[in-house]
Amino acid sequence: MSARVVPAVTRTFRLAHKVGVVELVLVGLAFVLYYLVPRLENFDFRHQVSNFISYSVYSGWNAVLHGIGYTIVVLILASIFFNDRQV
Repeated sequence: MSARVVPAVTRTFRLAHKVGVVELVLVGLAFVLYYLVPRLENFDFRHQVSNFISYSVYSGWNAVLHGIGYTIVVLILASIFFNDRQV
């Protein structure tokens, strides 16, 4: 796990003693959704372009690889859900 995830998981488990099961499930669901939903700020270069600030090659490739990854995942899910086998 990354360094950002471990404190969040620790806080989530500490909440288990203070809140009920339903609230804990909702917090866990929100935690999972936060990491599953694409963060679109990876694709936003408006600030750098409009202010003539150079951005690193890493951030450019990061956006490209995220886009390719999201596209692959969506295509795989679409092929699973819309598999139309005719027997």
